[in-house]
Amino acid sequence: MRRTLALVLAILGSASLGAAILVVPTAQAADPTGSLQVRSVGTNYSRSSGVVASIVAAGSPATFSLKVVNPGAAAADYRLRFAVAPAASVVATVPVGIANKALVAGADGYSIAAVPAHGSKIVTLKVTPAKTSTQQTFTGTATLATVSGSVLDQATLLTEIKAPAKGHTPFTMLVSSGSGGGTVGGDVSGQTVTGAAIGVNGSDSFKVTLRNDGTATTTVHLRTGFGFCVGVGDYNPNIYAGLTGDLFVNTQYSPIPAFSGYPVTLAKGASKTFQLTLKRVDKFDPPCPDMGGLIWTTTANDDGPRVSVRVLAHPAA
Repeated sequence: MRRTLALVLAILGSASLGAAILVVPTAQAADPTGSLQVRSVGTNYSRSSGVVASIVAAGSPATFSLKVVNPGAAAADYRLRFAVAPAASVVATVPVGIANKALVAGADGYSIAAVPAHGSKIVTLKVTPAKTSTQQTFTGTATLATVSGSVLDQATLLTEIKAPAKGHTPFTMLVSSGSGGGTVGGDVSGQTVTGAAIGVNGSDSFKVTLRNDGTATTTVHLRTGFGFCVGVGDYNPNIYAGLTGDLFVNTQYSPIPAFSGYPVTLAKGASKTFQLTLKRVDKFDPPCPDMGGLIWTTTANDDGPRVSVRVLAHPAA
């Protein structure tokens, strides 16, 4: 045995003197591809890179469902990172059998392991603002990445603190989605309401209520601007905006026209409700991740928006 071992060592030693030993590196697997689909209301998931809002009372959780999609031919592991500002409590879970398993975020986010080939895995995110939070927007960014850190997709998840039932000015505007959820706006500008993801020829409806919470009769001008790809800033020919109430608008906008506004005269304490409909009227490949625009109140002199709300519809995946 000793002679054999000595012979082997001698041969290896001679080989190292006579020639370099060729080392073949281990093959590295390529990063997987993947995408992130999201929803807050309805049953359909929206296409990737979208903006989805959930409207809740302060101290209550906003729930978002995220679908991690693996289009590849082999199972893949991913990382899901989530950051929200202002700070809020975040709980992430994945279904395991009939129960939900809580995920623990590491330095590189939540580990989403073994997503099946040509399949998906659902992650539920609950974002809970502090009970003392005022009416505002908590902006969350969900980022899907490979284990090596390459970013594959992102989505914006907005937790909106709902508006109080009564405002303090003649320009109170309350906006809610027909798909469910609370109401935003009131006296606060800059919030967002989204509906369920829709297919071609599908539509989302929204309720828009103007109310005079001031001290005297006031004429409020309701203004709208719809028909563009949010995030692209270009005209989107695939959106139809209809507003019904005292007036009816039935126009496909090209380009987006300048609105003089719809005058609504309201006595103190009086209100008027409109229905806004956003309809996806054509297939657009790839479709805009978000379709919609703004609705706001102002005076006849258009001295700037008193209350503005962003209203968005999403193409279904």
